[in-house]
Amino acid sequence: VHSFADFWSWVRLGFIPLIIQPTWVTSERYVEDQLNFFGSNVGPNEQWTFGAYGSSSRAIPVTGDYLHYNRIIGGLRFQQQVTTMSDDLCKFPSSNAESREVWRQWYGKPCTPAWEELPFKPDSLDAEVFSHPERIEWMLTAFMSQEEMIAKAVDMETGCALVGSNGTEATHNGANATETCLCSWCSTQDPPTPWLREDTQRVEIAMATYNAEYGLITMTSVNLFFSRGSEIQKRVEMMSSWMDPFSFPLSELIPMLLGGEGPHWYHSLWNDYIAFWNMVDWVTILVAFVVVFMFVQLMGQNTLMHSAFKVVLEAEAQIYGDLESQMTRTEYLVIVEDFYTALDKAISAERSMRLQLCVYPMMVMLRLFKSFAAQARLAVVTDTLQCAAQDLIHFFMVFFGVFFCLTLCSVLFFGQDLEEFATVFRATHTCFRMMFGDWDWESLDKVRRSTSMFWFIIFMMLMVMILL
Repeated sequence: VHSFADFWSWVRLGFIPLIIQPTWVTSERYVEDQLNFFGSNVGPNEQWTFGAYGSSSRAIPVTGDYLHYNRIIGGLRFQQQVTTMSDDLCKFPSSNAESREVWRQWYGKPCTPAWEELPFKPDSLDAEVFSHPERIEWMLTAFMSQEEMIAKAVDMETGCALVGSNGTEATHNGANATETCLCSWCSTQDPPTPWLREDTQRVEIAMATYNAEYGLITMTSVNLFFSRGSEIQKRVEMMSSWMDPFSFPLSELIPMLLGGEGPHWYHSLWNDYIAFWNMVDWVTILVAFVVVFMFVQLMGQNTLMHSAFKVVLEAEAQIYGDLESQMTRTEYLVIVEDFYTALDKAISAERSMRLQLCVYPMMVMLRLFKSFAAQARLAVVTDTLQCAAQDLIHFFMVFFGVFFCLTLCSVLFFGQDLEEFATVFRATHTCFRMMFGDWDWESLDKVRRSTSMFWFIIFMMLMVMILL
């Protein structure tokens, strides 16, 4: 996907047909081979019925089935982040009013600088959080077929400028537009406006799925970041949470969190409350309480998500089981939106607890060093560091002074051409890896051989051969 047109081609021809499969998919050339080997031109079964649930069994694939073992909950959610569109945001070389007006006339359109733009490939943190969502559109599996979803994608691409199978122009006036236009946001625009425009800085397509084999609920999001340098960065992010928190191995860690050696408090204030190793004890206790608190918070969010999920199940049972159901699309959409909101909060709570839990093994490691001090041979590491502390401080002053100077040189030499050296933070990480033999000489050589060779030789001689 490298353009707006590519995005809509992918949505209509790739994404929706892959995710929404109303019929049982057969292998390639199945019809031809059936005709060649069996002389039959009867088409394959589109659905199957398994008798595991007796008379209540539904035809497979069930509406919303995804990759056989997952069930889509509610449908697909399209949302985006939008920037401000204005002539005043354009950066022209002259501040003079007359010259600026000339530039405006020449440019002929407003500018839309992104308020949150990614200069590099997005990572998990960039894709997990979505702030200020706008232009939210839903494709509900209970109310829309695959063909209707593709038709809605066409309306979103064209802004409902053309509606109807005969290609007649839409008036987009009054109630007519909302009756014929499948794109809710587009139907409110006059004149017709595409859903995806130049003021879009990020698009997310999300779906919630439930895997009954593992009792796992997952929020899958496809994120596209639209750089103002005309590059579209992509990332698929999946965030999961157990429907039953007690099935998660965290329950096995709670005794370890609450157990262990506690601080004594019958010595002096410094030795028992403020000294380094005792501070480790206090921080360990604090982290344990924080993890337990976040676990309780996760359980609360999961309870709310369970309740919202139950309402969705009851609504779908009413839709599919009762032909005279009075459940309307609007009522169902409100229920699905409430569920997605509850799921977002539950997933966020699970992620926060997991990240906080990562701190605890570090504290356990420090407490092990404290325990090692009771035995001379086990304490050799901590005793050595304590004896050499002064020399190490002076060594690291020299080490980091040389290291950061060479790191800054690498940013100036290669930062414009290589992402690994584009910022000081990235260059620091790359240079640290190079000290241990992990480097890509071919990428450096492509920038400029003489400069790369000069910097690389100096870096290796000073950092590896002398300092290390």
